[in-house]
Amino acid sequence: MPPRPPPTFPSTALGEGPAGPELWGEHEQAKATRTVLGKPTPYVGREIELRMLEQAFDTCVEEPSSEVFLVTAQAGMGKSRLVHEFVRSIQRRSPEAAIWLGRADSIRAGAPLHLLRHALRSALGLQSGKPLAVQHEKLRSRLSRDAFRWVQRLARPRPYPA
Repeated sequence: MPPRPPPTFPSTALGEGPAGPELWGEHEQAKATRTVLGKPTPYVGREIELRMLEQAFDTCVEEPSSEVFLVTAQAGMGKSRLVHEFVRSIQRRSPEAAIWLGRADSIRAGAPLHLLRHALRSALGLQSGKPLAVQHEKLRSRLSRDAFRWVQRLARPRPYPA
């Protein structure tokens, strides 16, 4: 009987290294409907919070601005599902919207920039398990593609209150 591969979890990529199982990186969060035993599960219990996030997003669209949302709660309270439903809602309503997601990790509580690092890597499509040269090229390509658009947005005149 062939050896079984190491167990994998929804957010991690594990592989076999010279010294045994290694963490190679993280998978992006699935965009499909959440299921239990293969059946879609309804979203219940956080409709008010979801509407608040959607209203804040609508404000950002109406008035060119950005928002940062911090979702906190104890384990099992529905944070991941709330974020999942919010992102799906925005992608349906505004497919061109730039959504940057960062995940905090209690192990890295003393590293304040870890959340920003995770959000940037996610937004730029960088995966930690890829060779450094591949990540550099992807970053260079993305920045050169978006730099002109970002400079135009920053240089756009804004009305100031009288």
